[in-house]
Amino acid sequence: GQIPFLQLDGEKMMYAGFSGCNRIFGKYERDGAAIKFSGGGMTRMACLAPEAQTIESKMTAALPKINRFENKNGVLSLYADDKLLLRLMSLGR
Repeated sequence: GQIPFLQLDGEKMMYAGFSGCNRIFGKYERDGAAIKFSGGGMTRMACLAPEAQTIESKMTAALPKINRFENKNGVLSLYADDKLLLRLMSLGR
């Protein structure tokens, strides 16, 4: 049911979100287009839907590898060097 998301708090330099089955959280550092996610944690709810488990595995494996981002037209693209790992669309407010 719930759509995976990632929310960045620029004042506290923390992130929180939902990865498909569980809530995720941690810290991040940013310098220009460089970004690094660290100190990640997550809840440990059972994940019974195979599609949600696949999404969660990819999202949680990608976060520690990410080292740069692009934010264009409401789309946040997260990269490990030149390899696109995650693409997140803004849902607006």
